Amino acid sequence: MHQVGSYDTFVRRKLAYTVRAMNPISVVKNEGKTRVDVWIGESIDLEPPTYVDDDGATRPLLPNVARMRNLTYASNLRMSVRVRYKEEGKADAETVYPKQVLGEVPIMMHSHLCALREMGAEDRTKSGECRFDQGGYFVIDGNEKVVLSQERIATNQLFVGPSADPDHFLVEGMIRCTALDNDLFPKTVWFYVNEHHAPSAPLAIRVRIMNFGTKPVASHE
Repeated sequence: MHQVGSYDTFVRRKLAYTVRAMNPISVVKNEGKTRVDVWIGESIDLEPPTYVDDDGATRPLLPNVARMRNLTYASNLRMSVRVRYKEEGKADAETVYPKQVLGEVPIMMHSHLCALREMGAEDRTKSGECRFDQGGYFVIDGNEKVVLSQERIATNQLFVGPSADPDHFLVEGMIRCTALDNDLFPKTVWFYVNEHHAPSAPLAIRVRIMNFGTKPVASHE
């Protein structure tokens, strides 16, 4: 399913980048004489979900148990926290706090984090699940929740069309650019062709020559 694939991509690749995107977090005091830099998520672990049973024992949490006990089927997010202290006139000091629980990540049914993923149809039935359930949803406080999918324009591809300002431009082009290791924060670049000074080559060809993209592009006359 599309939802499960998108979730797995987020957890495996984008989660770590999202956490580390703002590193380091810096605090400067005493007119710049004291500085504290914090790096979060240099190592990240997602723990298998557990719960505390009535007898006080910690047991693995399955989706149907979460439904029956009004629990959230989620994994603890453990991350390292590295803190560096700088103070004028003193040697730098650095402390690392490993595997700190800084939040939870809800687990999508049948994703690679879900216990049902590796179960056969009979085992899923024994655990209280429907053998035909395709997943793609979450269990939050015992209730099944879904995330509505959204479509967005593809990145690193040129889109060319008539200008929204025909009095000044003949056509306009747009590219949402992302790097290979960062597709979370695309940068949008617009191109405009003056109606009275149209280039001899199509805009798509000119952009291709400038090496803005790696995929073939198309132009519209």
